[in-house]
Amino acid sequence: TGRKLTQREFVLGLIEEALEAAERQADSPEPDAPPQEEAGVGPCEAHPEGSGAQWAANYKSYAVSQGWITSDVVLTDTITRTAIAQIGAKALGLSASSATPFPDTNDPYVAAMNTAGIILGNPDGNFNGSGNLKRSEICAIICRMLNYRDNAYNDQIPGWL
Repeated sequence: TGRKLTQREFVLGLIEEALEAAERQADSPEPDAPPQEEAGVGPCEAHPEGSGAQWAANYKSYAVSQGWITSDVVLTDTITRTAIAQIGAKALGLSASSATPFPDTNDPYVAAMNTAGIILGNPDGNFNGSGNLKRSEICAIICRMLNYRDNAYNDQIPGWL
């Protein structure tokens, strides 16, 4: 089954891809970069979230500033399927949906990610929101998010295929 992913790893992946995508699109304005230093947290100082969290502090600040997560999120916690859907939907700017595609959840961000074709659920038709995902599943979700974002962006520019 493998090691469980943390919130820090998912948020880091989203931010890194967002910044790289902005660099690739020279005509597009680059999003605000993560701050270089979080106040009171230097490279050798202890971080309140525990060992290993200091390297992610700037990314957490960026994600909070973008409205993807709240400041009380502990990045070293294991990330759930519902949290991935919530963060992903906010990062893409998807509107919360009142649809209920899965019988085991009515989370509006899960529904929005399903409507966008990014979150597909389990073969049994459930979502299992408190469950965890493998790295390969996270990669598939991020890939679908990138395809969704790129297709939505291309549709807004006349003359693009």
